[in-house]
Amino acid sequence: MVKAIPKPGTSRAVRRTITPKNIVECARCGLPVVFMAPATRRARARQRLDVGKFQIVCNVYEGSRWDRVEHYHEKCYELDERPHGPVIRGHEHTSRS
Repeated sequence: MVKAIPKPGTSRAVRRTITPKNIVECARCGLPVVFMAPATRRARARQRLDVGKFQIVCNVYEGSRWDRVEHYHEKCYELDERPHGPVIRGHEHTSRS
């Protein structure tokens, strides 16, 4: 992961803590990007579901205009070969959901 801020009007990705009220789907796999208590995380990990405590949130621009926000599981973002560029470091705090 890289600490570099892209130019305004370009897509970018940041790493955020998954909050308990988070109800979004991963743009790659379609599964929910949800907060889970540690015991539940262990059970889901045994089922091979990606349920880390962080998500990748991307502001997506089409041309130079903002278009949408996409959410990814960390592993899915890497498997999708970072479609919106490298993840900007230093933004791991809780999002304003």
